[in-house]
This record gives sequence, C-alpha cells and structure tokens, in this order.
Amino acid sequence: STAVADTDRLPSIWLLHPFLLLSRLTLGGYVLSAGWEKVVAEFSDGPGTFITIAGFQNRAAILPPAFAAPFGYAWPWLEVTFGFLLMIGLFGRVPAAVNAMMLGMISFLLLFTGELFPRHHASVFCATALLLVVIGPGRYSLDALIRRLR
Repeated sequence: STAVADTDRLPSIWLLHPFLLLSRLTLGGYVLSAGWEKVVAEFSDGPGTFITIAGFQNRAAILPPAFAAPFGYAWPWLEVTFGFLLMIGLFGRVPAAVNAMMLGMISFLLLFTGELFPRHHASVFCATALLLVVIGPGRYSLDALIRRLR
C-alpha cells in the first residue's frame, strides 16, 4: 500500500497533535513571511524584482537561465501560497511536500555556493517539512475539520 500514516492511527501521545500544529505554524509562518517580503517587493519595485537581487543571481548561477528565470518569477508566490496552506492545514501533505522541495533546493544551491555549512536553517526546516509529509497535518487542521464535518 502507498498510503501514508494517518495520524489518528498513531499511538495516542497527547502532545503529538499540538506539536504538529506548532510545526506547521512555525514552518508555514517562516516560509510565508519570507515570500511576503518578496511579493511586496514585486508590487513596489515591479515584476521580476526577486530574480534581479544578488542573492538569487549568485545562487541560481549553477542553473541555466531558462530554468532559473521561471523559478525566480514563481518563487515568491509559491512561498506565500504554500506557506499559508501549510499553516492552516489545508491539502495536508501537498504544501508540506512543496515546502520540503523548495527548502531542499535552497539547501542544494547553498551547498554549491559554500553557504550551507557549517549550518543553515533551510536544511533544518526541510527536515521539518519532510516530517509533516510523512505524518500529515494532524488533528488541528482544516483537513481534519473537513473530514469531521463529512
């Protein structure tokens, strides 16, 4: 079976669901706030502002421009959208997986630019997102509320 563990079937640890909520709020809030800064810049300075900053240019240099440019335009919006969805627990594992992929890509790029070691928060947040992919959003999520209402 390809089904991922349903948190209602996990051992009844009373802290599990509050910790899943805290993890979702923390990770989603971090990603949402990072994206929000970029979106505000897109509105104030014009579309494509994110792809022109030095940090993106330096890190995306290992990617072909035709591949890096679409990421640069979409990235701020992906962060805001999937950070918010993760926070509210809607579509469960999908926002967690998207955030894990984005944070994994950041970690991968930082590895090649020499910025990942000795430490970087993106790799820690990627591990948290992967945990949420495996376990799910938990009892305190919109997904769980929708399931209960059906």
